[in-house]
Amino acid sequence: MESRITITGCCSGLNWKMDRVNADCPEESQAAFQEGWKMRAEEENNEMRVLLVGLDTGENSEFEHSMEELKSLAEAAGKKVTGIMVQHMAKVNQSFFIGTGKVEEVREYAAQCEAAEVVFDNALSPAQVRNLGRELKLPVSDRTNLILDIFALRARTREA
Repeated sequence: MESRITITGCCSGLNWKMDRVNADCPEESQAAFQEGWKMRAEEENNEMRVLLVGLDTGENSEFEHSMEELKSLAEAAGKKVTGIMVQHMAKVNQSFFIGTGKVEEVREYAAQCEAAEVVFDNALSPAQVRNLGRELKLPVSDRTNLILDIFALRARTREA
């Protein structure tokens, strides 16, 4: 009889999954199996809570669809979306991507909904990530990083 033991956890901010197949399922495998369930339950209770932020400049007619897609990507990466904020602005702020007033609103709302990370719909420059992280006092990432996280979660080979 073959048994499959799945243990999930978190390492360096990325979720990982380990499968172990054992034909006779000895006592240590049973203990690992029980520990794996305990880790999975803890992980489900401690999902990474994220706040999504988008900038609508009026140039993208598919903005609402883009934000819905970002929400789906966050969920696919194992994150719990606690809120969505949108800035309507004609021009991108070079320092913060969004306006300085909106940065304050994001900080307050992130604290209110207990978000552990802020994810932006658009690509951010390294300087914008640094500036936003410093002001929000939270990790900041963008759509590209979120997609890379999903690839890292689902990679099955060394090349991936």
